[in-house]
Amino acid sequence: MAREEAAALEDLLGPLDAALSSHGAAVLVAEPGAGKTTRVPLHLASGESPGRVVVLQPRRLAARMAATFMAGQCGDAVGQTVGYRVRDAQQVSAQTRVELVTDGIFLRRIQADPLLEGVDTLVFDEFHLRRPEAELALAFALQVRRLLRPELRIVVMSATLDDDAVARLLAGAGPDGGSEGGADPVPVLRARGRQFPVDVRHAPPGPDASLADAVAGAVREALAAESGSLLVFLPGEREIREVAGRLQAGGEAGLDTPSGYARVVPLFGRLSAEEQARAVQPAPAGERKVVLATDIAETSLTIEGVRVVVDAGLAREPRFDAATGLSRLVTVAASKAAAEQRAGRAGRTEPGVAIRLWARAEEVARPDYATPGLRQVDLLPLALELAGWGEPVAGLDWLEPPPGQGLASAQALLAELGAVDAVGRITDHGRALLRLPTHPRLAHMLLRAQERGWSRLACELAVLVEEPGLAGPEMPLDLELRLERARRAGGRTWQRSLRRLEQGLERGAGAAGVGEAAANEAMDESAAPGVLAALAWPERIARRRGGAAGRFVMGNGRGAVLPERERLAHAEFLVAVDCSDAEREARIRCAVALDPAELEREAPELFHRETRCDWVEDGARLENARIRRVGTLVIERQMIALEDPADTVAPWCARLRREGLERLPWDAAASQLRARIRLLHEAMPEAGFPNMDDAALLADLEQWLGPYLAGITRRRDLERLDLAAILRARLDWAQQQQLEREAPARIEVPSGSAHRVDYTCDPPVLAVKLQELFGLTDTPTVAGGRVAVMLHLLSPAGRPVQVTQDLKSFWANGYPEVRRELKGRYPKHPWPEDPWNAPATRHAKRR
Repeated sequence: MAREEAAALEDLLGPLDAALSSHGAAVLVAEPGAGKTTRVPLHLASGESPGRVVVLQPRRLAARMAATFMAGQCGDAVGQTVGYRVRDAQQVSAQTRVELVTDGIFLRRIQADPLLEGVDTLVFDEFHLRRPEAELALAFALQVRRLLRPELRIVVMSATLDDDAVARLLAGAGPDGGSEGGADPVPVLRARGRQFPVDVRHAPPGPDASLADAVAGAVREALAAESGSLLVFLPGEREIREVAGRLQAGGEAGLDTPSGYARVVPLFGRLSAEEQARAVQPAPAGERKVVLATDIAETSLTIEGVRVVVDAGLAREPRFDAATGLSRLVTVAASKAAAEQRAGRAGRTEPGVAIRLWARAEEVARPDYATPGLRQVDLLPLALELAGWGEPVAGLDWLEPPPGQGLASAQALLAELGAVDAVGRITDHGRALLRLPTHPRLAHMLLRAQERGWSRLACELAVLVEEPGLAGPEMPLDLELRLERARRAGGRTWQRSLRRLEQGLERGAGAAGVGEAAANEAMDESAAPGVLAALAWPERIARRRGGAAGRFVMGNGRGAVLPERERLAHAEFLVAVDCSDAEREARIRCAVALDPAELEREAPELFHRETRCDWVEDGARLENARIRRVGTLVIERQMIALEDPADTVAPWCARLRREGLERLPWDAAASQLRARIRLLHEAMPEAGFPNMDDAALLADLEQWLGPYLAGITRRRDLERLDLAAILRARLDWAQQQQLEREAPARIEVPSGSAHRVDYTCDPPVLAVKLQELFGLTDTPTVAGGRVAVMLHLLSPAGRPVQVTQDLKSFWANGYPEVRRELKGRYPKHPWPEDPWNAPATRHAKRR
């Protein structure tokens, strides 16, 4: 593979041009501080081509800041030579040559204009983050270049990247790593960073220190020992607030240090654009800053004045469960690549220090890269994009294709939302969902609300779900209370986000040729939030469990809990708008009360009616009921008489498959008969005896047991089943006769007695006193002589003295020793020297 030795970025601009001229694509791996984010796009736009350079950035803040910096380099305002488009804001003009966009904005663009008119070069920045949107955008772009725009240039950049895999992808490499169609390898260019040296130190906290205490202590020590501002990496918003609370004594905005006042500021994704901008601005003269940030500050950001990084070494990653539709955030060790990126933030403007709060020896166990997003996020947006693109997953080039099970679940939900038809083609409703700048669930809610005249309320709810921080730092769990707070605050971010969604709805309605419906006066306004939320999350409609406050069961079958102190803990029905998938039960973080009657009036398609015989909650009895449900969640149950006894068969069979055959009343007779039939099934397959192992019986429950379960409604009535008779009924007359011949319940021995055979043992066991076998040469057999029984030879007292399947060998070798040991102990019983010819007896000697 073509690969350049690491060089200064300026020295690689020429080779980059050459790579794009010869291959149309290149991979640029640049160390932190090399300036790739800002220098490369400006260089690419300085050529003769009039087309734009579109730079995909993973985060809005990074896109805005990079555009502002590059515009300054060009000597004009943002929106002239350099512009940006992000959610809620854009600054571009006809003169714009470099345009920074977020991944989602680019997907909207390429879906609307697959030819990418006016675009000369695509630059995928910070690709190492492996965001699903970026990987999908690259897959679309590669297909556009292959089929429509062979002149389209593509550059993939990152500071830490599996460059070989990306280079193979850009070259059109096949699954075996070889390139298809004889394509030459795409060049990989490496740029050295221009950042200042960073002194990396390891300072693991004590074993009993909490994360917040350890980080706050490290910050105070760094403020006392080092100059400049600090950038502190924490896994999430909660930890940021905890550390801020420990540093901001007495409610102050910061803390005093020997070298001046240090202001504490947070930086995370849910902050408004204005708050994020304040976090990255230089500290006022005479002050220092302590920026408490999530991984949003890892890449493409330079915070002026920062020369110390404190890294807690943790990251928060989502884990999505396609079966329940729920996500949970897990805290994991940050990857080695992330640690390098974080440390690099300390050396952007001067020599710096990176303090890692873990032992150096622990680094070897850290993963090289973060887990790719496609493996762990909700794939519903990606599935909708694929449906809109009209190409199956197999038709696109992927660095790693999306997991099949998660994608299939997402596609099934799209069908439920009416976004795709029965064969997976996108519908008009699905295209309308694509046009709206929000998650498909929320887009579905917005469109359905528009049909009912509730657009404004739906937009407000969608904004709150997307940006819950707008309701304040201490967000109430009740969605309606959040809405009241957000309305009262009414800040610029709130108004701007509302305008974005309302304008999107208007454009979507215009494209579809429909207008805003009149408000549905039949629906109580107080019930509208719950109804609208149910349209977005029908599987999270929840009903309270009996009289237990705060405990619910959702339409997806999962249990869910919320604190008993909450008002909604006593609601009969609610919609769990936001919940995390905890180990046993989901934890509800945001919910809204629901009136099922209003929901059925507004969305009857969500409701299903059926008559079903099913178990009541205690599982002790079956009841026949007329049921109204949403998903698996029963909204109403009306008891009715059992019309057909056969209706009890299906719930019984389902329960037995769940609990196992041991729930049946297996007495000795049934167990022995089952074992006898099983022996002949295995030893004499030509005889056609039914299979009696657990798997076979469970699979065939309806046929052999179903008729006897008809009409049984109570668990205790199961004990009355005669399983031996039921199993025998599976045999025809000839098989029953053969069963008695080839696997008899008793075997007659030379003494004239008939003893039981235990067929539950393998092989079957015949226990008999050895005196009853005198004169018998060969071991008794069953199954047409194919299976010798296991003889348990007993003493006169009934205790085993020998276990054998070879009676002849026992008489010849074992019996003399047994005779010597037991003759004196049991003198009243015969112990002949020649057992071959002695008469068998079950009695003692005559007096």
